[in-house]
Amino acid sequence: MSANVYFVNTTDVNEEKAEITQCVDDQSQTQSEAQNALSTFWTKVMEEIKSIRTMDLKQQVLPLARIKKIMKLDEDVKMISAEAPLLFAKAAEIFIHELTLRAWMHNKN
Repeated sequence: MSANVYFVNTTDVNEEKAEITQCVDDQSQTQSEAQNALSTFWTKVMEEIKSIRTMDLKQQVLPLARIKKIMKLDEDVKMISAEAPLLFAKAAEIFIHELTLRAWMHNKN
């Protein structure tokens, strides 16, 4: 009868554990960076909103005529005030910025 003897290389196991620990640390660091970026984003948005005194029609990122058309698709809407499309445009702009930031953070992970 012969006995089989197996040798286990413990350095490979230790290296794998170190790699896993490093990966977990990187993920937690990335998540905290993402949380910081998101909180910084909302802080900047709130400051920007508070600093708005008058909205310039020429600085709009989204087309106001298209927003009015979309608003008029609702049968209950008869007339639209001049401020409503500006408000919707700003809200949509903020939404698009946050969505882009979240997509970037998700892709970065």
